[in-house]
Amino acid sequence: HEQKALDKITDARKSILSALKAGGAQNLVNAADKLQSAMGGIQAVFESTPELQAAGPTKQLMDEVRDTADKVMYSRRTLIDLTADYNVMIVTVPTNMVAQMFKFAAKPGLKTAATGAHVEVSAGEVKTPKVEL
Repeated sequence: HEQKALDKITDARKSILSALKAGGAQNLVNAADKLQSAMGGIQAVFESTPELQAAGPTKQLMDEVRDTADKVMYSRRTLIDLTADYNVMIVTVPTNMVAQMFKFAAKPGLKTAATGAHVEVSAGEVKTPKVEL
C-alpha cells in the first residue's frame, strides 16, 4: 500500500513539473488535482502507522503538506475571483471601450473535475468527534 501511494506521488510530481514547463493555469490545476489525490494515500498511511505519527520530521512534513494544500486552494480561489472580475470589467462601461479597442476577450475560469477525491466525503469526515474533558 505504501509503495502504491509513493508511486502516485512520484507520478503527480512529474505531472507538476511538465505542467510548469508547458505553462497554462489549467495544466497546473490538473497536476495539482493529481497531487492532491495522491496525498490522500500518504495521509492514510500516516494515520494508520503510529510509529510515523510519533516521528517529529514526519509530523512536520504532514503539516507542511497540509499548509501547501491550503495555499493551492487559496491560489485557485484568487484566480477564479480575478478571472470573474476581469470578465466583468471588459463588458462594463467605460472599460468596455478600452477592451474593444485592444480586443480583450473574456477568459474561462478554472475547470475542475465534477467528481473525484476532492469532492467526495467519507463517513469518518462527517462523524462528530468525541471530546472527553
